[in-house]
Amino acid sequence: MRSTERDGVVWVEPAHAILADALTSELTVQRRVEIHRVAAAVLTGHRALRHRVEAADQADPTLVAELLAASRLAADRGQADQAMSYARSAVHLAAAGAEHERALIEIGLLAMRTRQHERIFDLAPAIEALPASVVRDVVLLELRTLTGDIPGALALALALEAAPAVTPEERAIRAHVAEAIPKVLMAMRDFPAALDHLEIGRQHIEEAPSDPDELNDPALRWLAQPRDDLMRLLGWSLTASLHSRRVDLIGSLIAELDTLLGTTESAAAVDALVTRARVFIFMGDIGRARDDLARANVLVHRFPSSWTAGFARTIYAHVLFLVGEWDESVTLADAAVALALDETDLSGWPIALTVSTLVRAGRGESSAVDERLTSASQAKLSIAGSYDGDIPHLARAELARALGRPDAQLAATESAEAGAIGASSLGWLTYRIDALATLGRADEARAAFALCTDPQRLWRPFYGSLGWLEGRVLEAEGDLGAATAAYRASLSDPGSARFPFPHAIAAFDAARLLAATGGDTATVRALAEQASETFRRVGAAAYLERCARLLDDLADAGASETRTEPGDPFAPLTTRERQVAHAIAAGMTNKEIAERLYVSVTTVNFHVRNILAKLELTSRRDLRKLSVASRGLRTTGLRRVSR
Repeated sequence: MRSTERDGVVWVEPAHAILADALTSELTVQRRVEIHRVAAAVLTGHRALRHRVEAADQADPTLVAELLAASRLAADRGQADQAMSYARSAVHLAAAGAEHERALIEIGLLAMRTRQHERIFDLAPAIEALPASVVRDVVLLELRTLTGDIPGALALALALEAAPAVTPEERAIRAHVAEAIPKVLMAMRDFPAALDHLEIGRQHIEEAPSDPDELNDPALRWLAQPRDDLMRLLGWSLTASLHSRRVDLIGSLIAELDTLLGTTESAAAVDALVTRARVFIFMGDIGRARDDLARANVLVHRFPSSWTAGFARTIYAHVLFLVGEWDESVTLADAAVALALDETDLSGWPIALTVSTLVRAGRGESSAVDERLTSASQAKLSIAGSYDGDIPHLARAELARALGRPDAQLAATESAEAGAIGASSLGWLTYRIDALATLGRADEARAAFALCTDPQRLWRPFYGSLGWLEGRVLEAEGDLGAATAAYRASLSDPGSARFPFPHAIAAFDAARLLAATGGDTATVRALAEQASETFRRVGAAAYLERCARLLDDLADAGASETRTEPGDPFAPLTTRERQVAHAIAAGMTNKEIAERLYVSVTTVNFHVRNILAKLELTSRRDLRKLSVASRGLRTTGLRRVSR
């Protein structure tokens, strides 16, 4: 053993940490208790309390009361794990009867406050067996909701709402129940009933105390937060309004939340921001959705006890995918998958898995997409939450398109339609039109296109603009001139530019069709390079390869014309070698050439050696001189021809 003094405290510890377990295992239980008692007597604060707990060998009402007080203080300081640890010790040490019942109630309330219900699931039967009271019932309300007993949760909630609320504690509990009822009703997919509850919920929240000191019970004082209750009520009601197509309510609820949120920072603010962002997405307002989610993802680090913490990360990852920030999207989605397993509400886990497939689908990673979608589909129904049920089908459709399989792309959209819900943004319709056009099924593509313009539907241009889709239909119908014009017009649409990936696909389609119909080569090249830049940035390798092939075809055609000119010094070179040679002559480094041609630097080095050998040159400088001289010869020759 080793004894040292640090900050006036004598520390006795093993000479090496590896010895600790061996030394501890040799101690009898009685000896351990004696050591803990001595430590509790000489230490203070948290450490003394922990040693008192370890030394307790019989019921100690004073210690139980201290532990519960310490748990409340730790919760006030945001130390959720420590708070639950204290409360758990109190439950273990409390004597049977009123003391144990109080400890169970307090740990239940603490789980509600910190959203650590998973640490008391094993205590649920004991809490159910407690004498009936409004406090017990509000604890059970959340336990039943999270364990899948939704009818039981609703029965408790409605009984709590109907019960008289005289004391400040009862009114605070009723306000909490007021915001919980819509959440339970939506879990039953009864969205109209959730909206019917809105006004009575407002009334109960208005009657709730806002000053914690009004409540006599210290374990309930945190419930005096009517502003937070109202924000959650409005957020849940927004979601219900979307599903019920109550457009008349959506605008006013959004405006009311604007006022309430302001600079508010709390777990309830996270919930309100996330639920509002979901509505913005389905309304097509990606900008405001992104703003709300960015703010929510900052707050969630400070307030992890929000109901929507997992969804905040997942939905933000989806929005980042839509706006072309793929690396950030897949990183955030993967983090959401990992973190969801540590949270009480596992419903976010399958959704995070499906969102994590979107970027991988665009990059053509078939095994990763299949693995994640299979895992998500096997989630228990009790934890299968909802966000955008189309996403698994969209991922399969995108993967099929990336791999050049239009039949599989079309099949994925048919599966999506079969399972579509009322709040679907109909992204699968975009992929269907594209697949039908590729397969030459023009009449079906035209009929599907008409659905996108139906004002009764919620189609959004997240996966391709209306102008680009019109071009796809026109191309399938054989009107290539009009199709090219539609593609190019879509590229001038500011709304299309908000979604870089489908915007790049439209640029490629315009370039492809222009090249096929003998359009201006410079324009074709500019469009293909514009698309290539986006595909390279997001890592969409299959799409990038198609652009590279188109650019190679253009280079081959240009090289064929150039070789007919007299005095061409690059005539012995292959098409790829000519591209590298011209890039060197323009002063580009091998790394820059590799990025431009989408090959490795090693490949460029190989081409450079071949170029110098074939042209019997010794340096890049000689190559640049040769290029300048050849331009002079060609210019002179052209002038003679023009005369």
